Amino acid sequence: MTDEMLDLARANAAKAGVQNVQFLKGVIEELPLPDSSVDVVISNCVINLSTDKAAVLSESQDLSGSAPCQTRRIASSVREECIQSSFGHS
Repeated sequence: MTDEMLDLARANAAKAGVQNVQFLKGVIEELPLPDSSVDVVISNCVINLSTDKAAVLSESQDLSGSAPCQTRRIASSVREECIQSSFGHS
């Protein structure tokens, strides 16, 4: 996200009166948060933009303290890559 996008997100949250959100700037493979510090990690296709999807999934697991959950079908090659990198087998 650009600084302008972050400013807009913060302004929209303030306008809506939402106080339980935080917008941080970082790269998806290494987010600026401590391990086990979030309840849920949601991606709206941002993972697809990463060249290192295994690192993204590993980071989301570190942040939430649990394995990633899939709610939509993903390409078998991506799924296999994630399984291989997370568990060492398919």
